[in-house]
Amino acid sequence: MPIDIRALVNDRVESISSLNRAINLATWHADTTGDAEQRRMATEARKRLAELLSDPDDYRVLREAQQAQSEQAETANRMDPLLAREVSVLTRMYARNQMTPEEIAEQTDLQAEITDIFVHFRADLDGRPTSENDINQVLAEERDNLRRRKAWEASKQIGREAAPKVVELVEARNRAARRMGYRDYYSMSLANDELDETWMFALSDSLAAKTDAVFASEKARLDRSLAAKFRVEPEQIGPWHYSDPFFQRAPADGSVDLDPVFRGKDLPGLACRFYDGIGMDVGDILSRSDLYERPGKYQHAYCEDMDREGDIRIICNLRDNHDWMSTLLHELGHGVYFKYIDPRLPYLLHEHAHLLTTEAVAMVMGNQTYDAHWLTEIAGVNEARARELEAEAARASALESLIFIRWCLVMINFERALYANPRRNLNALWWQTVSRYQMVRPPAGRNEPDWAAKIHMALYPVYYQNYMLGQLLSTQIQSAITRRFGTNSFTGMPEAGQWLIDSVLGPGAKWHWNEMIRRSTGSGLSEQPFVKAVEALKE
Repeated sequence: MPIDIRALVNDRVESISSLNRAINLATWHADTTGDAEQRRMATEARKRLAELLSDPDDYRVLREAQQAQSEQAETANRMDPLLAREVSVLTRMYARNQMTPEEIAEQTDLQAEITDIFVHFRADLDGRPTSENDINQVLAEERDNLRRRKAWEASKQIGREAAPKVVELVEARNRAARRMGYRDYYSMSLANDELDETWMFALSDSLAAKTDAVFASEKARLDRSLAAKFRVEPEQIGPWHYSDPFFQRAPADGSVDLDPVFRGKDLPGLACRFYDGIGMDVGDILSRSDLYERPGKYQHAYCEDMDREGDIRIICNLRDNHDWMSTLLHELGHGVYFKYIDPRLPYLLHEHAHLLTTEAVAMVMGNQTYDAHWLTEIAGVNEARARELEAEAARASALESLIFIRWCLVMINFERALYANPRRNLNALWWQTVSRYQMVRPPAGRNEPDWAAKIHMALYPVYYQNYMLGQLLSTQIQSAITRRFGTNSFTGMPEAGQWLIDSVLGPGAKWHWNEMIRRSTGSGLSEQPFVKAVEALKE
């Protein structure tokens, strides 16, 4: 008797949705309170979900259904397009989870241990526990070189504690992936995320080549500016002279300082004003969110759709500065993506087209803080000052994008090498990669697992390519908005917000991600709009 594929999908989705909600709620409570029991509950629910998706019989049936769909593509018997897409999504979920119970338990337990390290760790700076926000504030404001170096080194202390567990988890992931027939976990993850590895690294190599010269020029200019600021020679500039511990954001070199714009301001209120102006309501998201720092709370930021039925929340650790204003707009960008997906879509398709597409939307939103019209209409900067800032802010925005894309090149190249051989000299490899793509000199004699201080290495594996591709797409989306509405700024333009809802957010995952991009922007994903934008720095 043939299996009813629609019935199978519906039945498995019922279990998947229930487990996903349990995972999300327990994780939320653990991240906001530090409660170990909630962390344990989230881990157990992840195990149950992985066990459900590890069923080899389900996987066989789903693959056979996909094969039949391919063979019947031109016949009257072809599967309903939405069901076919659901089957595709579900098959890839099963493909990455074809593990034994022992492999599932090993990986989820290790991940829980590493999560606890990152949630509870506080660096030691001058003998006192110090939060990430405090370290970032030192790097943003401190003029004393020794004090800056101590803060930067403190930001890496977590690497020593996390590194052995991260290597153990990488090896566990690799063992399972290789038993399933993949080269390693890295290649398995890309294959089941609709990303072609050869295409992606050809694109990253092209990006590196096309931005090498402009980045070298901008990096030299920044180093000269920072050298003057900190009263050292340009060749003495170290990684602690940049405002971000990983140099993934543009340093405060004195060319433009937007922090004073946000001092004493109600950041959630400003975010609401902006989103209201483009026809997107975020009040309900903010009302469920956890926005301010406190001891024991997760120190990073994220947005989560708890149930794909409207319970959307974000975690932040807000302070009244430019970085946190941008981060809040960014996370709410993820939030509106979740919120404005067509509610008629089935559960498996009621999510973003791809992680890279939600990152792109979030980047478009986070970048609004550099827009002069946004600064006047939302942040209340007077028009004369906004005009003064306009050229500087536009340049700062292009530089921010360039610096971030070079950081992404570090992450994706290092992580690929990490999974290829996690027992190599990773500390040296890290600085070789940083030197190549960020052109940052390693501190003399340093041999520390600085790579393991980046939370994505352990808890968000094979993710950074989504930031890189999302950065490219964000520029492409902004270009599409400019062509369509004749302006670079869409603050106060509900018609631009409606276009985003109709063309980018609403379709959810009903199409392959690049088909959605082609339909909305007029062409598939390309690096050309981004390269053109950063080339303007030469002017």
